[in-house]
Amino acid sequence: MNLVVDARDAMPTGGKLTIETTNVVLAADTNGHAGPHAMIAVTDTGTGMDASTMTQVFEPFFTTKPHGKGTGLGLSTVFGIVHQANGRVSVRSTLGGGTTFEIYLPISAAEPSVPITPEARPGTRLIFMSGYTDDGVVRHGVLDASLAYVQKPFTPQTLTRKIREVLDA
Repeated sequence: MNLVVDARDAMPTGGKLTIETTNVVLAADTNGHAGPHAMIAVTDTGTGMDASTMTQVFEPFFTTKPHGKGTGLGLSTVFGIVHQANGRVSVRSTLGGGTTFEIYLPISAAEPSVPITPEARPGTRLIFMSGYTDDGVVRHGVLDASLAYVQKPFTPQTLTRKIREVLDA
């Protein structure tokens, strides 16, 4: 959302905003980013930035907006969130020619270490969790009603009780 708001502000007399998503495979870079990634690009036809400005855009409190119109935290927040997700973000811009921010987030292609069906591992006790309600998970056939389930968010006490319930069964 920060990228979209900044794009709008960079086009005070109007323009075109494009949001693109695609899957890409990255070659290894100096930060170890490689393999399958989801790419999100936000492009505007706004005022653009010069090279000096682009080197500072992700710094906290840096802004090109007039005093009182921006905090300079939007792009540093984007940068922080992307890097916490082991992704990367880049910017391309030309003065008067618009700007493109590209975000690359890794896609996990790993196989689960435990199959998600109890039949696949007889004797293994499983607890399933989801952010969906237990009714929604069961009603849509994602999970059998007889299986142990906890709904996120849950407290440590709730998880402890569910673990005890499964171990005692």
